Amino acid sequence: MDENFGLRIDYGAYADFHSDLDEYDVIDQSITFEPQWRINSFLCSLPIRYTYAMQDNNSDYHRFSISPTLTVKIPNVNNAVEIYGIIAGTNDVDTFTDFDEDSHSRGGGVGYVFFSKNRTYFRMLGDYRHIYFDEKVRTYDGTSNSTGNRHDSIISVTAEHNIQINNYADIFINYTYMHTKSNVSFYDYDRFVIGSGISLNF
Repeated sequence: MDENFGLRIDYGAYADFHSDLDEYDVIDQSITFEPQWRINSFLCSLPIRYTYAMQDNNSDYHRFSISPTLTVKIPNVNNAVEIYGIIAGTNDVDTFTDFDEDSHSRGGGVGYVFFSKNRTYFRMLGDYRHIYFDEKVRTYDGTSNSTGNRHDSIISVTAEHNIQINNYADIFINYTYMHTKSNVSFYDYDRFVIGSGISLNF
């Protein structure tokens, strides 16, 4: 294989369990194929991801996404700038049939990465996404005069720290702030999310 071409494959799993409200228990799994091309100080990559999610042990949705990414290494320092796009489609398959929340989205973002000599890094990201739903606004709000479909705009800011433990394992922690604005007022919210975990590399 050409030394300037690579293929990265990732598998991820996430679980969120509630002691009293188990109907909101969530498990999602994802697999990502990411071809990469290196041209001097530029790295072009195309992560293609499939996600399957369950809620309360029932199927919730399938999602496919593509995120074309350009990473530019800054000369003489272990830093880089990332610019990426976001294109995604979600197929809502849950048993709650009052709402058809099939959707498609697009957006983009920019990031700055501080590298070390191994896999340890610190990354800051900011992105914007706009999500278009198949469901009408009136389905959510019977008093609305809108004849259009629901759509949400999401602005998010993330800080992520990844620390290499050994040749095969890393630990990571991330903090995300999300601001969501929707033409269905119930979905207007601000959210703060803290996550951590272990990643394995083979």
